[in-house]
Formats: sequence, C-alpha cells, structure tokens
Amino acid sequence: MTGLSTAARITIALALLCATSRPVMAEEGLWTFDNFPSERVRAAYGVTIDLPWLEHLRDASVRLTNGCSASIVSRRGLVATNHHCIAECLQALSTSSDDLLQNGVLTDARSEERRCPGIQAEVLIAITDVTPAVRMATSGRLGEDFIRARDAAMTTAERTACGADPNLRCETISFYRGGEFKVYSYRKYEDVRLVFAPELSAAFFGGDPDNFNFPRFNLDIGMLRLYDDGAPARTPTFLRWNPATPRIGDPMFISGNP
Repeated sequence: MTGLSTAARITIALALLCATSRPVMAEEGLWTFDNFPSERVRAAYGVTIDLPWLEHLRDASVRLTNGCSASIVSRRGLVATNHHCIAECLQALSTSSDDLLQNGVLTDARSEERRCPGIQAEVLIAITDVTPAVRMATSGRLGEDFIRARDAAMTTAERTACGADPNLRCETISFYRGGEFKVYSYRKYEDVRLVFAPELSAAFFGGDPDNFNFPRFNLDIGMLRLYDDGAPARTPTFLRWNPATPRIGDPMFISGNP
C-alpha cells in the first residue's frame, strides 16, 4: 500500500471477502491504531481485535520515507514491501554492467546486503494525545496569534515525547480539522539495505493495470533489512508467514501508510 502526499499516520483498513463469486470488495473503514472500533467489528464479523493485537500489528508495520508501506517479517529486521517501493534503490545500486531493476537481486549472505541510498524506515511505537495542552495554549487566541500558539504547543509536545533520543522522530498530527492533536513517535532506521528483488518482468508481469488487477500472476515484492549500528536490527515483534489460504468470508485487516 503506497502512502499519499499527506501521509502522516499509519492506519488500519478492513477488507471483507464476499461470500459469493464476485470480486473481493472492501468494507468502508479506515482507522488509527488508537481509535479502532473493536466492539463494532466483533459484533459485525465475530472477530476480536484487542489492544495487544493492535499494538503487535503497529510495531510490525513500517513506513518508508518514499511514501510506501512495509512489514517487518523476522526477528532480525527483515522487511517486505512492494517491488515499486524499492525501484529507486535498485536503480541507484545498478551499474553499467548489471541492471538490478531488470535483472533482480538475490543475496546469499548479509555481507552482500547493500545500503539503499536515500531510503529510511520508521516504525510507529507510541501515540500520545496532546489535545488538552494545545487547547490550553490557544484558548482565547485568534488569527495568526492562534496559529503561532498552536504551532508552539505542537513543537513542545514533540520535544517532550522524543526527548534527546536521536533514534526517535516525533510529529504532532491534527485530526478532525483540529478537533484532536496527537503526537506520533517513530523509531527511525537510517540504514536500510537491499536483500531481494525479482526481475522486473516477474514483478510486473501482466503490465499496468493488469499487474494490479491480477497480482496472483506476478511476484510484486521487495525485501529490505533494517540495520542498527551496522548490524541487523533486533525486531522481536514481526508478522509471521501464514501458508494457509484465506477462505471466502474471512475478514482481512491491512495496516499501511497513511
């Protein structure tokens, strides 16, 4: 799932597989991790989505600085994303004799994993409601005075949330046209390395738009690895591969950016 230009938050979408032969349809619904309608989903679909499940999904979800979404899939920082999300990395690491975008990449050892220029990754680790502080700072103010007070309160909230930790990035986000303000704290990974990419002909088999209409015919995937202090990052929270085929009627949850 690719993020939009306004991507500032990671959300969860619900797609419910139809119980007929019609194409898969998506139910209406896009929620933040701290505002998920668990009771409504349980009543409608018989699925229990509790806070530990949501936190696990959040901690395994990644946003790349190029606007793409990704998922942590191992304890040592392995990340899965779409092929087009690593296209710039493939082009940057290509040489005149080896076009990685066309030919693909398969690393045999971690020593062969090369850093992707310009690509960083972030994992949302906390959401803090700072609405009362922003409202207090802007109370009774109008126009530019209101904007200055609001922005100052948002900056203070970000500094409080991140402290002096260089591995964190904090961002205050406005929801509901200024009805709520929340600080999103991200764990940054500046060292992101290329692990695997199929050949372009395999990743985009069928062409556009058939590539997206019939993705079962292609290998639209790219694998990266997060590094911390020169070593593969330790990521105890990750999404495990499920070899079981989804059944008709199963609810499917997707986390992404935004």
